[in-house]
Amino acid sequence: MAFAGGAQTFAEETVRPTSDPATQWLDLLERVGRSRLAHEDARGALQMADQAIALDGLHESSWRLALQAEQALGLRESITRGYDELTRSLDE
Repeated sequence: MAFAGGAQTFAEETVRPTSDPATQWLDLLERVGRSRLAHEDARGALQMADQAIALDGLHESSWRLALQAEQALGLRESITRGYDELTRSLDE
């Protein structure tokens, strides 16, 4: 049975993987980190964010997670240092 018009395109796009394995891995690290942060495991969340940032230094949501985890841990100097590092990376 064939889909008519745009429905076929929609079906093909929903079945096809939308991202490469590296992006999927980054997304997984972030989701696990967010879950850890939600369950008051800020140190575990920070570890996940750090791993994601090591893979992609410009992965914005991982930087956001790292800053939120550092805030939860009360690491004010780390927050400032992380923000400065991200700003420098974006300026390059």
